[in-house]
Amino acid sequence: MLKGKFRIIMLVAFVLVTGLLLTGCPAEEETAVEQEPTFPTGNIIWAISRDPGDGQDITARLLAPYLAQELGVNVAVDNKPGAGGRVGFSELFRQNPDGYYLGQDVLGQMANFHVLGELDHPLEEIEWFSIIFKSPAALWVGADSEIKTIQDLIDLDRPVLIGETSLGGTHVPWTIGLFNALGIEFDYVTGFGGRPEIATAAMRLEIDAVSSSVSGYAAQAEAGDLRALLIMGEERHPLLPDTPTLGEVAAELGNPDIEKFLPMGMAIYMVGAPPGTPREVTKVFEDAFQRIIEENEEFKAKAAEAKVDTVFMGYDETRAMLAEVIAILEDMDIKSIIEGLEQ
Repeated sequence: MLKGKFRIIMLVAFVLVTGLLLTGCPAEEETAVEQEPTFPTGNIIWAISRDPGDGQDITARLLAPYLAQELGVNVAVDNKPGAGGRVGFSELFRQNPDGYYLGQDVLGQMANFHVLGELDHPLEEIEWFSIIFKSPAALWVGADSEIKTIQDLIDLDRPVLIGETSLGGTHVPWTIGLFNALGIEFDYVTGFGGRPEIATAAMRLEIDAVSSSVSGYAAQAEAGDLRALLIMGEERHPLLPDTPTLGEVAAELGNPDIEKFLPMGMAIYMVGAPPGTPREVTKVFEDAFQRIIEENEEFKAKAAEAKVDTVFMGYDETRAMLAEVIAILEDMDIKSIIEGLEQ
């Protein structure tokens, strides 16, 4: 009798458990938690703090289609020129930290503005995450200029007129240091909107000289509109094989001390996101830039054809280089030098 009851109880229990398994548990696809879409899901604005045609603009527009391809969304390059890059910087600072707005600027210039106290927001609060361009600077003159060498600058019987966007410009510190060390008198002509405008002024001989990256003026040099007097590099550049390096000029003039300005003579473009942008978001862009610049053979061929010196440096290297340049500028007391020029 007990055995019969036990069998009935076991049978009922089996039916109940089976029923729960069949009716109480939805299919696997019904219980799966929907995954959040992977960033990014919307279009990206990549703001450039210079005019169209500037070296920064050329670099960004070269990279943008490949970045769009990597991320699977549209990437629109938007020019935000003005105040030597400060308009674009301020615009970047005000954006939402959601990863859909990037800003690009020149590392040396932003560092200079920072040391001079001419930024309206803290530079270090921007999430700078990559360096995408690094090119040695050169000292340029118009092709028809009477100035052929650095010695000609030294021998000039009047102050050299140097064109710049502002005294906070990227190339101002090394140019001032070099000219002072060589005893060259100079005056700055500021207020230009960007490198293309300054190049035009040099070609028209409205100014004597301009400091800019090799890549930035490669097209003008190739067209025979500008000529470089020296390059701020340890080796001659393939785009300017006949232009002496700073070291060669130092040896020719018997003034080795001027070589200390070499680390400052570099044009560097860095990309960042608004303050508060999560690191996991900026890492997506950082990794994409690395793949494009270091691994994409089609891109590398186009960069070489366009004479654009793209490089990749990640988050830690970018922030370390920014800190290093700021330290150099503070050590040379660039603020006092600039204040003296403005008096």
